[in-house]
Amino acid sequence: MRIVRHGMQIIGVFLFAWVLTTTDIHLIIRTLSEVPPRFLVGTLLLFPVIYTLRSIRWHILTRSMGSRVPFAESLRMYYAGIFLGMITPGRIGEAARIPFLTQQGITVRRGVLLTVLDRIFDIGCIGIVSVVAIGILWSWPLAAMIAGTLAIMGLLLVLYRGKISSMFPVVYSTLRSNSSLTLLTMVSWGFYFVQLAILRQGFALDLPLVPFFSIMTLAGIISIMPIAPAGLGTRDAFVAVMFLRYHIPTETSIAFTATIFLLTFIGSLMGLYAWFHPPLKPH
Repeated sequence: MRIVRHGMQIIGVFLFAWVLTTTDIHLIIRTLSEVPPRFLVGTLLLFPVIYTLRSIRWHILTRSMGSRVPFAESLRMYYAGIFLGMITPGRIGEAARIPFLTQQGITVRRGVLLTVLDRIFDIGCIGIVSVVAIGILWSWPLAAMIAGTLAIMGLLLVLYRGKISSMFPVVYSTLRSNSSLTLLTMVSWGFYFVQLAILRQGFALDLPLVPFFSIMTLAGIISIMPIAPAGLGTRDAFVAVMFLRYHIPTETSIAFTATIFLLTFIGSLMGLYAWFHPPLKPH
């Protein structure tokens, strides 16, 4: 399994290198230089807003599991996980929050559940949007089939909610009593799409807003896959192929996705400070 995992990571890096070697680097640099700085700054300033909203969600989740950590500590814990997730494939570095939780008396099992739940909220939100995106970009019958499958799965969860609540009582009670978790997730993703709209304006992309959001939604799903850090390579290749359908040059798409990667990395650097700032770092 380790060989397979490392092989998948190499694929992402290889794709990114291949895309770079088949494009005009000078044109990419020129495209980047023509983006007005105010759009980059505006995008960057929204990262603390998004991360703070998700930190509030994380704080609510940890409190429901019995943690009495102050919000400031939950904030730093979440920011540290963001940075570690940014530099690891599939954001598996976010699991580094678990040792912090165990220091607060939460069991490893509940720590894992918290990490999984936190991820499920994001995947669930963007997953629903991605179904619509598939319909817009490819086929509404295909989107309807996927939506139908998800609806059946949801119906099964409702029908067997009693058994599920007995197997995972803490998880069930948490989800049932905290509707604010869903609201926080939706608002944070709303700001993410605002970021994309700002960058679209900055790059002057001649691409209608609806298909643009659809492409970037699916690109977000791809970036979560455990292939390369922050979807490097796989996301770039996907966006380049999809943008070509709207006659946007590959150099422009690569400059666009590279900017997203760099801004996201810069935005996550607050988590680097949180990781090394005591008492977060486990001893």
